[in-house]
Amino acid sequence: MHSVRPALRAHPVLVLLTLATAACNGDKPGTDSGSIGDAGDTGCGCPEPITFYADLDADGYGDPNNAVEACTAPTGYVGNAADCDDADGHVHPDADEACNGIDDDCDAEIDEDPADGSTWYADADGDGYGDPDAPVVSCDEPSDAVSNDADCNDSDDAVYPGAPELCDGIQNDCDAGWTSDAGTATWFGSDGTVTDLSATFAAGADGAPATWSSADSGLLRVCEGTWYVNLELTGDDVEVEGIDDPVLDGGTAGRVLRLDAASTASIHDIAFQRGDSAWRGGCIHASGGVLAVERVTMAACTATAAGGGLSVQDLAEFSVTDSIFTGNQSADDGGAIGIDSVDAVSMSATIFEDNSGEGYGGALWAQDVVSLSADGLTVTENTSDSAGGAFALEGVGATISGSSFTGNVGRGGGAIWINDGTALTVTGSTFEGNSGTTGGALHCSASATNSLVVTDTTLVANDASDQGGAIYANYGSSSACGSVSVSDSVIEENHATNYGGGVSDFATSSVYERVEVLDNSTSRGIGGMYLRGTDKTISDSRVSGNSSGEVAAIYLDQDDTTLTLENTEVSYNTGGSYYGTVHITRGTVLCVGDTSVDTYGIWGNTAPYGNGVYVAEPGTFIATDCDMGDGVAVDDNAGPDIYMMHNGSTWSFGQDATFTCDGATGVCS
Repeated sequence: MHSVRPALRAHPVLVLLTLATAACNGDKPGTDSGSIGDAGDTGCGCPEPITFYADLDADGYGDPNNAVEACTAPTGYVGNAADCDDADGHVHPDADEACNGIDDDCDAEIDEDPADGSTWYADADGDGYGDPDAPVVSCDEPSDAVSNDADCNDSDDAVYPGAPELCDGIQNDCDAGWTSDAGTATWFGSDGTVTDLSATFAAGADGAPATWSSADSGLLRVCEGTWYVNLELTGDDVEVEGIDDPVLDGGTAGRVLRLDAASTASIHDIAFQRGDSAWRGGCIHASGGVLAVERVTMAACTATAAGGGLSVQDLAEFSVTDSIFTGNQSADDGGAIGIDSVDAVSMSATIFEDNSGEGYGGALWAQDVVSLSADGLTVTENTSDSAGGAFALEGVGATISGSSFTGNVGRGGGAIWINDGTALTVTGSTFEGNSGTTGGALHCSASATNSLVVTDTTLVANDASDQGGAIYANYGSSSACGSVSVSDSVIEENHATNYGGGVSDFATSSVYERVEVLDNSTSRGIGGMYLRGTDKTISDSRVSGNSSGEVAAIYLDQDDTTLTLENTEVSYNTGGSYYGTVHITRGTVLCVGDTSVDTYGIWGNTAPYGNGVYVAEPGTFIATDCDMGDGVAVDDNAGPDIYMMHNGSTWSFGQDATFTCDGATGVCS
C-alpha cells in the first residue's frame, strides 16, 4: 500500500503576514502602489507597520532577535523585546531571582537578591558581628557579611557583644546597661595594637602599686577610678589621657610615672598623688624631647631630690597649663616642680599651693633655662627652708606676668629668689603677705649677671625678718645683684625688722620710675628704702608715710655713689632716734624738682635731728628747685629741714630751694 503524504499546511502566522503584506502592497484595485513604509494610507488602514517580537515561551516578553513588522500583533508576538531567554517561560524581567545559577530577571546579574536565598548581615569592621541595619540576601555567605545581626557599631572592630570594655568613651560590649567606662584603662599602641590594662592596674593596692611599662609609642587612656600604679613609658611619642577625672596614686611606694621620650610626650586631664621617689620627681620624672602638661592635678607627692611632684630634665620644651600643684614636698629643691636644663618653659593658668622644699624653691626650682614664660599663676602659701619660698631661679631668662604670689615663706625671697645670671621680669602681678629673712617678696642674690625688672606690679604687706620687706638686692664681698629696675608699681605696707621696710637695694645699678613707696616700716633701721651700690635714680615717684625707729624714708650708705631724686615727693614719713627722714651716711643725694610743681621735694616729715635730711660727715646733699615745704603749698617738715652731723648745725629752706650741704664742713650754701 502506498502512503498518502498529507498536504503541507502553511504556518498561520506566515499566512496572516502574507495576507497583510499583500493587502498593504496595493494589490487591491483602487489602492496606491506605495510601499509598506510609506506614511500615506495604503488602503488597508495601516499608515505605518509596527515591530512585534516573538514570545515563544508565552511569558509576555519578546525575543529581541526574532521580530516582524505588521499592522497588528500576530499571534505569538508581543510589542516588547525584554526577554533574555525566550525558550524558558520562567525567565523574564518580572521573574523572581532564584538560587539556580541563571539570570532569572534579565538584569545581567545571576542569583542576586534571590527569593529563596538566605539573609546575611554586613560586617564592615571585620569583627565577626553583623550590622542589623545592613542585611544582605544571598545564596552563599558573602565574604564581608555574617549570619548574625548582633553588632551595635559596625564601624569599630573593638565594639561587639562580649568585647572587653575599653577606656574609649564607647559602649564596647553592646550591653544596653552601659553608662560609662569607669574602672577601665587601655593602651592604644601607635602600631594599632590595643591592650586592656584594666585588670593589670586594678591589681594595685595602697602600699603595693601595680607596675607596667612600655617602650612603644602610643596613648595610655585611663578612665574614672583611683589606680595604684608605678608606670614607665619610654617610647618616642607618648600621650597619657584621663577620662572623667581618674587618679593615679603611687601608694607612697614609688614614682607614679616615668617618661623618657626622644620626641614628644603629653599628659592631660588626670590627677597624680602620693608618688614617692628616692631621686627626682615623686609623681612624674620626664627627660628628653618635649613635654606638655595640661589640666593636671598633682598632690601629696614626695621626692628626695629636685621636684617633689614633677621633675623635668634635658628637654627642648616644657609647658604646664591650667593645672594644680598642692601639698607636694621635696627634701631638696622644688617642692612641686624641679626644672633642669630645658630650653623653653611656659606656664599658664596654674595654681601652686602649700608645696614645700628643704632646698631652693618651695613650689618651683629652675636651673639653666633659656626662656621661662609664666602667665596667670596663683602661687599661695608655699615654703622653702632655704631661698625662694615659692620660686627659685638659677641661670634663667624669666618673664612672669599677670600672677599673684601670696603668703609664701622662704629664707631668702619669700616669693622669688634669683641667682647665677637670672634675668627676671615681673609685670602686672601682685605680691602680698609673703615673708623671708631677706626680701619678703623678691630677692636678687649677689651675682653681677642677675637682673630684676618689676613693672605695673603691687608689692603689699610683705615682711622680712632682716632686710627688704618687699625687695632685697644683695651684695657680697666680690659682687652684688647686677641691676634693679622698678616702674609703674606700688610698694606698700611692707615691713622689715632691720633695714628697708620697703626696699633694701645694693645692686650695681638701680632705677625707680613712677613708683609709690608708701607706709612701709621697720622696727629699726630704715622704714622706706635702704640704698647702697653704684648710682641710683628715683624719678616721678612718691615716698610717703614710711616709718622707722631710726631712718624714716631713705638711707644712702655708699662712697662714690649718687642717688638722684628727680621730680619725686618724699613726704609724711616718720623717723625715730636722731637719724632723720633722708639719711646720707656716705655718697651724694641730689633732689631735683620743677618750679611749676609744688610737691617735688622733701617736706611734711617728722624725725629728730633732720626732719628732712640728715647729712653725715662724708655725705653731700644737693638741692635744685627742691621743695622743702613752705607751710602753704605743702606742709613744712616738723623741724629743721637739714641736720649736719659734723657740727650739729641745722638749716631750713622753702619752696623751689636750690642749695648744697657739705657733710664734711657742716655748711649748706
